[in-house]
Amino acid sequence: MRKLFVALFLISTVFASNISTQQKIYQTIIDALFPNKEIVYIWSDTQKIDDIIDSLSKTELVDNISDADFLILEHTKNIDAKGLKFACSYKMLKYYKRDIIGSKKKKKGRPNI
Repeated sequence: MRKLFVALFLISTVFASNISTQQKIYQTIIDALFPNKEIVYIWSDTQKIDDIIDSLSKTELVDNISDADFLILEHTKNIDAKGLKFACSYKMLKYYKRDIIGSKKKKKGRPNI
């Protein structure tokens, strides 16, 4: 029983630190891109990213792509919106190579921008 509790504690710690790292990354990016804006409207195509963005300051999730200032893309192609695009996968970086402002990917288990 004790081993099970220790294992669950370690697993939850690993996942919690991963989420807080991603929150710090996205908060830094948003603060750098929109320093004078009070609220940044963000659209993403993944629920996992929505949960991370929802907990950040100065951000608000939107359902309509045309209302977004910042688009976070992991799966969706053929988006013709005026917001800044940020890729969460190498596939999206390659697809939007001329329109994307940056991407986040993992290398050796660590996130890279």
